[in-house]
Amino acid sequence: MFVISGYQDSLQEEIQSTIIQSEKEKKSGGSITKKSKTKPEHQLHPFDPDTLSKENWQQLGLSEKQSEVLLNYKERLGGFTEIENLYKAFVLDSQKVKEWEPFLQFNRKKADLPIYDLNTVTADELQSLKGIGPTLSLRIIKYRDALGGFYSISQLQEVYGLPDETYLNSISRLEVRSKELRVIPINNILADSLRKHPYIDYKSAQLIIKYREQHGAYESKADLEKIKAFEDDFIQKIEPYFNFAP
Repeated sequence: MFVISGYQDSLQEEIQSTIIQSEKEKKSGGSITKKSKTKPEHQLHPFDPDTLSKENWQQLGLSEKQSEVLLNYKERLGGFTEIENLYKAFVLDSQKVKEWEPFLQFNRKKADLPIYDLNTVTADELQSLKGIGPTLSLRIIKYRDALGGFYSISQLQEVYGLPDETYLNSISRLEVRSKELRVIPINNILADSLRKHPYIDYKSAQLIIKYREQHGAYESKADLEKIKAFEDDFIQKIEPYFNFAP
């Protein structure tokens, strides 16, 4: 009985030793006697992301498709000039960009970037400007359509949710070249249609129509100035959108 008991104890110890060894192998990723095979990482050196080709991006770990998307994004931007351009690229992981940050060199100057016409700029082009994303770009275009076009860059400040900092960062890349506004036929329009303009509320629309009914057709801005309730600033603001033809 003692021999059998000793044998069982020895066997139990051997089994326990095997289990412990197996657990060690799992934690180390395989057999202790085998060397793990790891793919050597691409050695990073200082680089300008604005000059990289599709092959260069693939060497940095991007797929062929990701590289093509990134190059199209760069073309829309007009080039990479700051690290925020890379953080905003949806095909790039922010952690990867952070790893690259010590090696990034931006040689393209902002002055080389395209300047857009505020009345024709697209949502994609607006998103190339610092601080403007998909939501804000669409909001700008929607407001432009509601106005009938911009006649001044300063009107951009009226867009809901546009921070002052974003406005100041954007004005160097925007201008108003085309000033063909969608005008309002002030002598024919009805009050319900008139009040749809962002600058004209219900009360202002009623006053404009009432004056026309009492005094006849408007001939110029001077007639608007005769409406006592209107401030000079309001008249200056809305006058470019009026067509005074009979």
